[in-house]
Amino acid sequence: MERWERAVSEVSLVECPTPQQEFEQQSCVMNLLQDVTQVREDYEQLRSDITEIQQLQKELSECLRSQLNQVHAKYGFLRSKIGPTLPSGLMMSTNTYPSPVKRNGIIDETNDQ
Repeated sequence: MERWERAVSEVSLVECPTPQQEFEQQSCVMNLLQDVTQVREDYEQLRSDITEIQQLQKELSECLRSQLNQVHAKYGFLRSKIGPTLPSGLMMSTNTYPSPVKRNGIIDETNDQ
């Protein structure tokens, strides 16, 4: 109860604002409301942009995956067509190329170990 009485007495000590102060307070409140409205609009626009970007990323990913599958299919088809016509020693598997080895920050493609 004591806190409430202290709060009431402190409020009663506050002066009534002058018309100029009241106008300034109203202006501040209006500016704050405009700023909050602008932030809300910007936020909604950002959410919309992010959703659109995510959709475009999904479409691009699906397209690239489809193209990659087509390339793999063509590679397999061409390999099956070319394979029987090559001498047995010339048929290459996909793992015949050595991976480059990095030594002292320099890529050594000779792969001499």
